[in-house]
Amino acid sequence: PALTLFPGVDRRWVLWTPRGYYDSSADGDRKFLGWLTNRGSVTQLLAGSFDSIDKFEARFRQPRAPQANVIDRLLDSANPIQAEALNQAANLAQPALPDPATSRLAVLELTPVAPAPADGVLIAAQPTLPLNYRAIAHEGAAGIRRLWVEVNGRIVANLLAEDVPPVRQTQGQNAIPIGTERSVRVSLVAVDERGVRRDQPIDLNNRSPVPQQARKSRLEIVALGAEDYADHRLARIPYAEDDAQDLARFLATKLIDPVTGSGFSKSQTHTETLVGSKLTGSRVLSVFNAFKKTEQTPALGPGDVVVVVIESHYLEVHSKHLLATSEPNQDQPEPPAVSATELADRLKELSDAGCRVCLFVDAVHDHKNPAWELDIQEWVRQLQSHSKVITFIAADHGFSSANGDGHRVFAQGILDVLKARSVARFRERGPTMSLFDFQRTVVDSVLQQTGRKQHAQCYLPDTISLQIPFLDSAPR
Repeated sequence: PALTLFPGVDRRWVLWTPRGYYDSSADGDRKFLGWLTNRGSVTQLLAGSFDSIDKFEARFRQPRAPQANVIDRLLDSANPIQAEALNQAANLAQPALPDPATSRLAVLELTPVAPAPADGVLIAAQPTLPLNYRAIAHEGAAGIRRLWVEVNGRIVANLLAEDVPPVRQTQGQNAIPIGTERSVRVSLVAVDERGVRRDQPIDLNNRSPVPQQARKSRLEIVALGAEDYADHRLARIPYAEDDAQDLARFLATKLIDPVTGSGFSKSQTHTETLVGSKLTGSRVLSVFNAFKKTEQTPALGPGDVVVVVIESHYLEVHSKHLLATSEPNQDQPEPPAVSATELADRLKELSDAGCRVCLFVDAVHDHKNPAWELDIQEWVRQLQSHSKVITFIAADHGFSSANGDGHRVFAQGILDVLKARSVARFRERGPTMSLFDFQRTVVDSVLQQTGRKQHAQCYLPDTISLQIPFLDSAPR
């Protein structure tokens, strides 16, 4: 076939040509499409290498854009050779763009020095974990430029100096500080000369004692929402303000402290709520500015959790990603808004510092300007892969709905996630609810309440495991 469409039942999708040109939903390329390089013989089938296609996004992805791309030209002409010709010429003008022929790793391994327990769960009883690492580039492919170890997305050990020439292979042993969080993902990260990044993760339970002098973790919650907008091109969002406030209260009492494995105390929790007329661009930015380290405020870091709840309008206007605010319009062609791209950058700063960052977004709603786009997929892609944010979207295709009982369907699904009718859906009951069970229960609740018309979605960065304890399910 010249063009293949793979649609998932959860509305994730990927569209591709045999030469690798593709487009996809926010993470469809990570989940459904990859490039297999075999070794040329039946006896060596298992020696092939496989990479998800997003590693070569710069060369092969063909997103919707004003200018025509390979997929657009193929749909117009039904001629694969003609469709690919212009793109191949453009790629030749940029020889640095990576592709599977020039960017391949034969080996990327990270293993504990001590064997894992019999049940397969790796236990760390000390604050450092000795690990063996090995990375080997394929013969003829780009060399390894950088190699480091991350703990929950935070770099803790550089294994190759940045100022040395690329290497073909490297191996060794390193004692990795694993911090104080109870659920830890340790990743060996390699970046080759073409800029392609690859990760090899290990999940472990950290049972090392927490130092007595360690500061307590912080839970910072920011709730943003407005029902009515001074710019009347934006439709009213019923229950948006109640949703934002009630979700903030619920999450403040139920989210798990990554260090203690139980709920946050009131003294550890701070909530900033900007709803109704308080939802202005300057106030939103001031909240995130306050997270930066000052003489009075310590920096957020490992063990801290930052949660952002957004009940507003997401818009794409002239290729800019915006979140609407409730302030007056001032006769501008664009609605009053904060930059969603800038918000993603602020969240990236927090995740880079070691925070666990969660975002709950119900922002795809109707409006009265046909020039404004509602496709939230590009922003979600940025949040997941670039900002390392756990992102929950109320409806990533189409509008979200209100169910008329004082909350929108997405918010109701979260607020009811621990109730008896929902608890019956996850396999094992206990004092905590894992991120996997949380996202599955919320998604199922939204599907059930809307007759499968609204698809909520969870997008997870590579630095987080779905098995982490997420909610305190014990009654307070």
